[in-house]
Amino acid sequence: MSQPNQFPPARTQRNILILIGGLIGLLLLGVSAGWYIVRVARESGPTLVPTPPVDSVVSPPIGTDAQETPQEIPEAAPEDEAPGTPSPNFTDNFEARIGPAWKVLYGDAFVEGGRLTSNVGSGLAAGDTTWENYQIDFDVDTSQVECLFTDTSNSVGVRVKDFDHAYWFVFTNCNAAWSRFAGGVNQGLRDIFPDTLVNTAKGKKHITIKVEETKMSAYENGTLLSAIIDPSFRTGGIFLQVEAQTYYDNFEVTLMP
Repeated sequence: MSQPNQFPPARTQRNILILIGGLIGLLLLGVSAGWYIVRVARESGPTLVPTPPVDSVVSPPIGTDAQETPQEIPEAAPEDEAPGTPSPNFTDNFEARIGPAWKVLYGDAFVEGGRLTSNVGSGLAAGDTTWENYQIDFDVDTSQVECLFTDTSNSVGVRVKDFDHAYWFVFTNCNAAWSRFAGGVNQGLRDIFPDTLVNTAKGKKHITIKVEETKMSAYENGTLLSAIIDPSFRTGGIFLQVEAQTYYDNFEVTLMP
C-alpha cells in the first residue's frame, strides 16, 4: 500500500498562502485606516486641554474673585469736615479758591487775584494736633495794614490746641512779635513775649516760621526776626488770622523730623 501524502498539494499550499496574505493585507489596511481617522480627527477637531489633578489647581487668593475686580476709587473727604488735613505737608498758592487743607472758622476769607485776603478779618485752621516740628513759609503784603497791634492783627498760630493753648507770631505793617494771644492783644492790651518785638519791612515780605522742639523762630526774607523758647505746648496744628486788606500767597507747610 502506498503511504498518504503528508503535505497538501502544491496548489492547495498556494491557495492557503494567498488566503493568509489577504488576511494580513486586510489587517494592515485596517490599521492604516484607523491611524488616518485619528490624525484627521486631531487636525480638524478642537484642541483638548488636559484637566490638571484636583490638588494641582491653583485657587485665587482668599478674599478675591477668580476674575479681577476693578478697584473702587475712594471719594475725597468733604471740605466741611473737621479742620485741618491728614497730609503732613501741603502747599496752597490760592490760584482759584482756598485749598481743602483749610477750615475757615470765622470771617470772610476769599481768594482775589490769586491771593488770600479778607474784608473784615477771618480765621483759618489747618494741620493736625499731632504735628510737632514743622516749617511754615508764605508771602504776605501788609501795605494796607496799620502798625498798631489789635485783636484782629495778622497772626500765625503754631502748636495750636485752641486759642488759649498756642504760640502766636503776630505782625502788622511795620512790626512783629511772639505772643500767647492771637493778635498779640489780651483784653484790649498788648501782651507779647519779652524781647520779641521787632521792626519789619513794610509792604511785601516773605515770612518763615520754624517750630523745633521747644524753640519757635520767625524769619523775614531769610533774616531772623525773633525767637522764643518755651516747653508748654509740644504738638498742635496751625491757625492763620487774616487781617482785613492783607494778602497772602504761596503758603507752604513742611513737617520736619
